[in-house]
Amino acid sequence: MPVTKDGYRDYLQSRSMSTNSIDSYCTGINHLAQHSAQELWTITDLEQLDGLLADYGQQGKHAEEGDYSNGTARNALRHWRDYVAQESTTAEKRPSTYLLTWNPEHYRAGGNAGVHVGETQRWSCNSTKPQPGDHVYLIRLGVNPRGLVARGTVTEGSFKDEDWRDPTKTRSYIRFKTEETRPDCASGLLPMVLLEQLSQGEFKWSAQSSGVCIPQTLADSIDRLWEDGRGIHSLAQCAQWYNQRPESIDDWKPYYRSRIETISTIRNGKQALDESTLEWLWREKNNGVCSIGSGQLYNEEYKNNVDFFKAVTKDVMKNPSKEIYDKILIDWSGRQNKGLFSRRLEAVVRRVFSAMAPERYTTIMNVDDCRKLLNHLASDFELPYQQSRDWFELNHSIKDAMKKAGLPSDTHVDNNILAWMLYTTFADQKTDITLSENATVSTHFNADIPTMTTASPLNQILYGPPGTGKTYNSINKAVEILDPECWRSNQDDSNQARATLKARFDELVNMGQIHFVTFHQSFSYEDFVEGIRAVTDNTTEQLRYTVIDGIFKSCCMRDEKKLQIRRPEIQNASMDIDKINIIHFRFGAEGEYNDEIKSAIDSGQLKLDNEIAATGDLIVLADGNTYLVAIGRVTHLDNTSQTMSISWLKTYQVPLQLKMLVPNPSPVHQVYKLKDERINKDYLKTLLSEEQEETSDGIKNSKRVLIIDEINRGNISRIFGELITLIEPSKRQGADEALEVILPYSKKRFSVPDNLYLIGTMNTADRSLAGLDIALRRRFTFVEMPPKPELLKDTDIDGLNIGQLLEVMNQRIEVLLDRDHCLGHAYFLPLKQEQTLDKLASIFRNQILPLLQEYFFEDWQRIEWVLNGHRAKDKSLCFIKQPDGDNQLNQLFGESLLKHLQDRRWQINEAAFGNIESYHQILQGE
Repeated sequence: MPVTKDGYRDYLQSRSMSTNSIDSYCTGINHLAQHSAQELWTITDLEQLDGLLADYGQQGKHAEEGDYSNGTARNALRHWRDYVAQESTTAEKRPSTYLLTWNPEHYRAGGNAGVHVGETQRWSCNSTKPQPGDHVYLIRLGVNPRGLVARGTVTEGSFKDEDWRDPTKTRSYIRFKTEETRPDCASGLLPMVLLEQLSQGEFKWSAQSSGVCIPQTLADSIDRLWEDGRGIHSLAQCAQWYNQRPESIDDWKPYYRSRIETISTIRNGKQALDESTLEWLWREKNNGVCSIGSGQLYNEEYKNNVDFFKAVTKDVMKNPSKEIYDKILIDWSGRQNKGLFSRRLEAVVRRVFSAMAPERYTTIMNVDDCRKLLNHLASDFELPYQQSRDWFELNHSIKDAMKKAGLPSDTHVDNNILAWMLYTTFADQKTDITLSENATVSTHFNADIPTMTTASPLNQILYGPPGTGKTYNSINKAVEILDPECWRSNQDDSNQARATLKARFDELVNMGQIHFVTFHQSFSYEDFVEGIRAVTDNTTEQLRYTVIDGIFKSCCMRDEKKLQIRRPEIQNASMDIDKINIIHFRFGAEGEYNDEIKSAIDSGQLKLDNEIAATGDLIVLADGNTYLVAIGRVTHLDNTSQTMSISWLKTYQVPLQLKMLVPNPSPVHQVYKLKDERINKDYLKTLLSEEQEETSDGIKNSKRVLIIDEINRGNISRIFGELITLIEPSKRQGADEALEVILPYSKKRFSVPDNLYLIGTMNTADRSLAGLDIALRRRFTFVEMPPKPELLKDTDIDGLNIGQLLEVMNQRIEVLLDRDHCLGHAYFLPLKQEQTLDKLASIFRNQILPLLQEYFFEDWQRIEWVLNGHRAKDKSLCFIKQPDGDNQLNQLFGESLLKHLQDRRWQINEAAFGNIESYHQILQGE
């Protein structure tokens, strides 16, 4: 088949690219064709194309031209080369496979599969490439259960016919003969969850357009699944696919299996219940069955109740029933009343039952989590269940659903792992379940489980039009990573839930676990990673140049600083904060004096300053003017060695935000007394009175989050430099393919830790996904944040539904421009609190109209189309209008010139903003 420009567009469309992106790529090819003075659209020699790619590559002699439109030209040429290579082997290729979409809400003929076996069916297909003999799969969308419901073969390639929705228009179709249908889960429908796991995000199954080409490798896998799944329930297909994966890539499965085997050996009398087994059953946080979050037993409580745990463990071994469970809780409450337990930990008890009887109980400890899984088993796999709030009954329902789906009853470990994997896959989807306020959250063995998991990605970008809540939701994402229990218990849309999340976010910021930065055109590698800065030496007062860490490097080096600083013994000291001097002692700029800070804390000594410090004074030790690293008290002044000895009262291995203690530190002085108005003494008293809790590694939560707002506004190559490779999960510290680089200024070895999460936000109105640096696109997970008019469905002003208003305007913008430039719901959210016409007028006048002007580059006619002014019968209701009266063209130029002129003048009609009928008119038809 000859290569053509239209064929190239179809090729790009088959990769789920938007029309806007495809147009950009074609413009990029045209730009390079003009620069090279060659007809690129006719070049089919792969060696010649490889030479052009080298010339326009980032290191090529024409790299600047390749950078046209943020690298779009170079990427377009690379895709042209791939398209040519694909077409050059068409004669040798097997038949292609295409995905046809079907939404029963739009088209109900053809039964539950949309088509009938043996019939030839005309079907909408946006691609013009399908040929007779190619294969098609039909995917059901919009109605559960979603997935592949039919397979067939193309009998007639692309042709135009009457649009099935609008007979006045035409649409592209193909014809295919249906070979097999699977209308429900019992007949072997390939479920959406399995398709998504199979493609690992590389293919969009819910594509809005019908006729997308499925890549050959993926198509082969689908063919195998289709053949293997004939007559097998959809849930059993998921189990079959998961169990065929090598156990070597799943750390949890062998660990879980070994624990269950140990318990089975003890229950059968072949091994005694020893102390180590008892401890991992009750005490360990990650014990192989599942991980208990904050509900772990305190060490002291475990030691004080060992005999109790031993006795109830034997009871559960004999009879792991609900009756025994209820008896344990009664006994537990009695011991709690005696002070032997501080709280009742039901999840810990349930975990023991799960270990003892995996054939009865899953590894999901939370009632609401069980209900969420069962809801999806009902909707996605057609396995209904009886509603309950009892953990034992819910587990029985899960096991019964698996039995109905045909899962083997003797593969308890595999079935329980499947249940957990399915739950985590669906965890982010909303259901009708409201989590109980005091729900205990359980997680599982924190190994690297590569399948069916929704763990937060290390690198993600929230993208969408302005006003869709990207920065707003970055707060939620950060709390979800660092404090999942807080996030899970505050997922509703109430003001209280939001206030709780924001308060927790602020706490984590002050603890140094969350950092925030905004990219802009002037932001550079020196700001982000490291750079050289001129500073004044505190001793010689001479100017010197030193390497200063940027925000990204500072976040990465927190672990290193933690390991460098030895935590001294805390000495309790009784003092009256209001009666002693407080000295602020800082070491230069943040990140500049790591070795000096380490030495000061290890040795308990600082340089003497007789004019300021005295014995008994309190020292606030800071890393620059950003971080608080220690609080100590001066115990001795040594004039001979010119040092003062410090007894450290508090040291912070994850430094705190200094501004919480010293809101306005001096930018000049290194050592100075803090006056009352410059220090938050209440916060200081709180810090000194707190007990420093530590886990085995000396830190409660080692995860950290860096939020990068407006990530697409910066020059990614310039900002990240060589580190763009190191942020990949597989290249981070501890990974099998971990890499290090030598930093250009400090000449130190550097790598990115695996506990640093990057959350970017991207305004698609500034730059589309297609315009992003391809290296960034490949290394980040993209989470779309579309407008949500449904959030405004209950907001009405004088009979005007704001949700409907937003939805209609966005539909027009998508037609006239693209979906990247829609209006976000956040612009209208203030109307939920103040439902007045004045507020609506203010939003339209000061936000919506200026945004539309920017979107359409002052093309007022298109703005009028968005606002429906062209169909208004009463022009006084229009927000913008053309001048009339004495300002008409015939008055200005005379009749003779009218045919040569087009009136491009538009005026804003201020009166329309205060008239509710003007807004109603936006929604009116002909």
